[in-house]
Amino acid sequence: MGRIKKLLYALFILFFLVGCNATSDSDGETPKDTNNEEVTSDDGVDKPSTDDEEEAPEVEETPVEEVATINIQEYFPPENVIKHFRGEGNEYASEVETIFQREGEFLVSLGNNGGTQVLRVYQLTQNGIHLVYEVPEYYEESPPSVASLQEQFQIQDVLTVPVEKGRMINGWEIVDIAHELTLPIGTLNDVIVLEKTNGNESMNRHYWAKQYGLVKKEFYYKNEDAYELMVTTELEKVEELPQ
Repeated sequence: MGRIKKLLYALFILFFLVGCNATSDSDGETPKDTNNEEVTSDDGVDKPSTDDEEEAPEVEETPVEEVATINIQEYFPPENVIKHFRGEGNEYASEVETIFQREGEFLVSLGNNGGTQVLRVYQLTQNGIHLVYEVPEYYEESPPSVASLQEQFQIQDVLTVPVEKGRMINGWEIVDIAHELTLPIGTLNDVIVLEKTNGNESMNRHYWAKQYGLVKKEFYYKNEDAYELMVTTELEKVEELPQ
């Protein structure tokens, strides 16, 4: 009977140790790595899951090149001034232009080159400079009123927006919009240059500057394959018109 008790006691100890080992193995199980766990999307396709979403590559924005815009009003002829031009090439290259008080959009001038006097009326708008009236052989000391001439106006564009190289304005081509020009009155920047060819025989070139309007005129005659400068008229000084 004592031997049976000892046997039962030994079996009890054995079952106890086996149970402890099983519990220990279960508790010490290493958790699965879920970082790369496959996730099924709504469309049924298995996709790998990551803790951090992949960042989209940064797209560099291409800088927009700023296009310089020209304020056409800065090139309007001034009012109440006398512009003196010196000339080279012939006896009528010099000129004196008297520009009177502006009347609304209109500006009247008298240009005298020693051979004739020309009456001109300009219209100045947001769109640019327009010649609306021109008559040579006008020899009165003062111009007529703008109202008395309006029925005879015929608009011709002189310098209008957009001011861009290569653009044609009434037969004149804009060949430069940032020319540097040295004259007796000083060095001028951002000068607009226009050219007009007269068939294959000659060419005219005009220069327009800020605050002065037209400041230089050149006449070229074509000699064989090249143009030769023949006549120059350029601004020498500006004085106020006596009131």
